[in-house]
Formats: sequence, structure tokens, C-alpha cells
Amino acid sequence: MSNAVSKKAILKIIGIAGFAAFSSLLQAASFDCAKATTNVEKMICQSSLLSRSDEELAMAYKNAMDAVVDKEALKQLQRTWLKDTRNKCQDIYCLSTAYRNQATLLLQAEMQVKEAAGKVGKYIWVGDALNGNGDLVSKSEDKPLCQAFRENLNSFPSINPMLCELKLNADLGFKPLAWKPLDIKNHESIIRDIERFSSRYNAFGLKKVNDDLQWKEIFESVKRHAVLNYITLDVNNDGKEENLLHYYSHDDDVKNCDVYQRVGSRRNYGKYYITDMEFKNIFTLSGSKGAPKDFQHPNSGDFFNYKNELYFVTMDEKRLSKGKNQFYSELRLSKVPSHHNAMGADEKCFYHFVWP
Repeated sequence: MSNAVSKKAILKIIGIAGFAAFSSLLQAASFDCAKATTNVEKMICQSSLLSRSDEELAMAYKNAMDAVVDKEALKQLQRTWLKDTRNKCQDIYCLSTAYRNQATLLLQAEMQVKEAAGKVGKYIWVGDALNGNGDLVSKSEDKPLCQAFRENLNSFPSINPMLCELKLNADLGFKPLAWKPLDIKNHESIIRDIERFSSRYNAFGLKKVNDDLQWKEIFESVKRHAVLNYITLDVNNDGKEENLLHYYSHDDDVKNCDVYQRVGSRRNYGKYYITDMEFKNIFTLSGSKGAPKDFQHPNSGDFFNYKNELYFVTMDEKRLSKGKNQFYSELRLSKVPSHHNAMGADEKCFYHFVWP
């Protein structure tokens, strides 16, 4: 089925003019593996990944069916997709791609129908609850920070969670960091240290970074694709200023993030490192030279200021093994640590995004 034909069919099914972002659809419900007969069905049943994808797609199909207008047309598109797309796959990679794409499009269909109806999702703190009408019932009075940041999140009503871009409401006191650009060409040494540290668990990659000839090739690629920003502030609250580096690729920009891809495809925010004032050495939060273990992992979040305090927030989407919704979006807020504490040891807030 061509994209052009599929788009017209979806417009009819959804019943909303201007739904131009949609293309081919759909997927069948889960099936009994004991009755699997075709090679495709057997491949699905023999792979835990594909079996889970099939179950998730069944849920996505059900949700889309609940939302769309022309349900009979949706069923026909389902049969066509099975025949012309899924059942023509010869390997696991083809099936995995087909399932992922269909799940993305099904979710997009469901969300755009709800968005057109004026529905939005909302973030709740783990100490909050929703009543029978879906209204927020706060239980976070003893956590003013958690309460304030939840208010910030919900001041940007949306059908989707903030997987691609953290939004901050300055009127509520939340402010982004004022990052400044660094010319990568003039900081080859620190870039090499960063790449060396990033490759520490990959013997082949580490060997390439350490080899002078191969490093030249790597660095040329870095200069074309990478971005290096910095800000000077007291990161670890020890009374001394450091440079906080933000290192990421052009490919990780928000414009390339697709919130509908769900798990594993949220925006990559890059890596954060602490350096001395001369940009010569990478340090840990405790001030010792070496691998920045406390900032090696946060690649799905960002820093911000609130009431002259520095905070870090991570955004991710995870799978649920059971439940009505197979996914949930999680957002974790941590206060950047003091000189001797682990990251966020003194203040943490956890939030879940509730889809409409």
C-alpha cells in the first residue's frame, strides 16, 4: 500500500481534516503462539523482543480503535498491512522495524485525535494522586520543591511528555543555564580526554582514540558534528568555581527527536563534564583528577537554576510489563550535590506523565 493511498485512508478513518503527518498503518492483535504456522509468526514467537512488540502493538491498535471514527476502514488497513508489510519480512530486523514503525504511527493517530478534542496529559509527582475525574489531588505539601516543579511542568499543557525538550517557566522562578560556545578546534586535548573516557568500556574504541593517526580521523569527524558549550559556576557547592562542559552532537538536537518513537528514542542531551578554569583537566565532583563518574551517565536531561540553586533533571520513557498503558514517561529531578554527597542525595522528586 502506497503512502499516498494510506494517508487518504487515515484521513477518512480519523475524521480530522489536515491530519497530514500520518502515513501507512496498522498491526494485528497478539496471537496464540501454539497456533503459529507461518515463518513470520514463528519468528515472532521465538523472539522475546518481537513477542513483546506484538503485545504492545495489540495495545496500540486497541487504543487507536477506541479513538478513530471509521473503525471498519481501520480493520481493513490492518489486514492490508499484515499482508503487504509484516508478512513479507524475512528476518527479525525487518519485523522489528515494521513493528516499531507501526507502533509509532498508531500512537500518533491516537494522540492527534485526542489533541484535536482538546485533551492534554499532566505530570504527577509520585506523592500525588488523580481522582475519578482525572483531577490532580496533591499530597506533596511537605515537598515544596517537588510541588513547584510539577507546577512548572504542567504550565506547558501538551498531549505528549517532555522527552525532546525541557521547558522552564521563568515566571515561576525556573531558569535555564546561560551556556557559552567553545571552539572545538582550540580544545582538542579536552575533547580527546572526553572521547577516551566515553570509550573506556570499549577496547576497540579506546584503542582508536589512543592511536594518534586514528585520533586525527576521529577529531575531524568531531569538528564536523559535535558541539561544545560551557558555563562557569560552583557546580559542587565547595565554594570554588569550575567549568561545566556540555558536549553533544548536532544529530542529538531537539529537531531530530520524535516523541512518538517512545522507548529508547528520546532526545540525547549529550554528556556533561567538569573541568578546571583552563579547560585542561577533567575532574570528579570531589575535586580529584580523573574520570567524571558523577556526570558520566546523565545523557537524557538538563541543568537549570531555581532560587539560586542548581538542579539536574532527567527525562526518560520506560516499559511496563503489565497494565493498561505499556509505557510511562518518567522525569527525575535532583539537586546537584554538595562537595561530599552523591548526586541528588539531599533532594529528589520523581514524576510520571499521565496520558489523557
